[in-house]
Amino acid sequence: DHSTMWYALAQFARPGLTRNHFTSTVDVSNIEDYTRAILAGRRRGADGVAMHDHGVYVAPRESRHIVGEIALTLTDQMRRRRWPDVVNVAFSNHDVKGHTGSDWLRIGLIPPNLEIEIPYRALLPAGLDGLLVVGKALSADHDALPAIRMQADLENLGGAAALAAAQSVQTGQPLKGLDIRQLQARLVQESILPPDVLTRTLMPLRVDADALRAQITALPDDKPLYAYSDMELSDIYVDLIPLVEVCCAGPEVVPLLEAALDDASGARAVLLAQALALVGSARGVPVLLDAVAPHLAGDRLPARTAHIRYTQLPPDHGAMPDVVYLLYSLGMAPDARALPVWVRVVDLLAHVGESDFYEQMPGAFYYVDVVGFAAERLALPALIPTLKALHAHPALHGKHSAGGFQPDYVQERLAYLEVVIGRALARCGSADGFTLLITYLTDSRALLAEQAHSELVAITGEDHGKDVQRWGEWLEQHADDLRPSPWRHVSDAVRAWQDASETLRV
Repeated sequence: DHSTMWYALAQFARPGLTRNHFTSTVDVSNIEDYTRAILAGRRRGADGVAMHDHGVYVAPRESRHIVGEIALTLTDQMRRRRWPDVVNVAFSNHDVKGHTGSDWLRIGLIPPNLEIEIPYRALLPAGLDGLLVVGKALSADHDALPAIRMQADLENLGGAAALAAAQSVQTGQPLKGLDIRQLQARLVQESILPPDVLTRTLMPLRVDADALRAQITALPDDKPLYAYSDMELSDIYVDLIPLVEVCCAGPEVVPLLEAALDDASGARAVLLAQALALVGSARGVPVLLDAVAPHLAGDRLPARTAHIRYTQLPPDHGAMPDVVYLLYSLGMAPDARALPVWVRVVDLLAHVGESDFYEQMPGAFYYVDVVGFAAERLALPALIPTLKALHAHPALHGKHSAGGFQPDYVQERLAYLEVVIGRALARCGSADGFTLLITYLTDSRALLAEQAHSELVAITGEDHGKDVQRWGEWLEQHADDLRPSPWRHVSDAVRAWQDASETLRV
């Protein structure tokens, strides 16, 4: 969805004091968008006060990634995956500073502080010889980057790459045929890698049915999933995460989870229903519907009440009201029985004001996003009136910006949500959704325009660039034969099934 982590433009409130701040996205490869980010960022002081004493460099927490020999994922990290060609070990909490694209976070599992191995192959661009790519541009997806992007880790990774390059020159070995053991021995000598890297034995994960049943039986249900993140910054989590282990075990886990759900009740049943949704089964939908209903029975959407560390204004860190985690889980198992839930959420959003999007605890951003998430997967024409009602909300309508810049960065987040609504409408077969996406092709915030373009291409199978006229002509020609086009979403857990035999541990 072209939603990167926020950029920073360092602010100096007084000499010697740098203010860390969290604003919006930028496409560093687009000079106009980069300029927009500078113009807006210099006007984003505390409490809306313009600050013109800034650093000179727009620092994006995320920009572009190579497609490498290996692409790192958040699931790799939470499974404590080990790599035979490890060249660095990063450490951090999951400091996403932006909108997550991970189903683990959508169901409420905010990762703990982890030590994360970085393999040499993540620095090697696929199909290109003689080049190493380091820093935040290494081969990793959006949700794998937050915990491996810290400055000290990137410095060490740059040093490891420099030693690899020197070894290549000195020995005549090509970068893609480098003697990794020789490199690792040098990194151990420099205290970049632990000595056991040279002696350990790595084996593929193997879990038989009996062991899997035992893991399911032992799933903890006595605390919320986000409790894993309740750690001091220097603490290191070294255990396995049972839910991740179970859901990543492979397709054979689905009938075992379904059988366990039949014998479960209370919090355990809800956890199993979330796990089933994550692996693509709708068996737990009735349980999720029952769990959601009390939260939506009042006249207001529930706010977040849990303390979750290191959070900022949504979307950030996956810190949502508890019911939203259940709603995302419900959306992962697209089922028409949930249609009244999405109608109810939109009805209650009518009582949410634009000011609520400027606060941490109401979670208004997530309530809108989860409706779009579910609607894209359901793609039911019956949802079109509900989505139109959502788009009519004053905070979510007319947020397109054809030029200039916005000191108020929350407006960009609201515009993102308007694109989410447009995507959902288009997936349900509504011409209004296509019109909205076509409008955003000209948005001055480049990543919103990229998102609108990518979605139009994905739904239609055609590519007319960002030519508004040609897309308008396409819509006019096809207005009478638009059909629902569900988003074929593959969850983090199911993606892990594809390389289960390649996932190694000590």
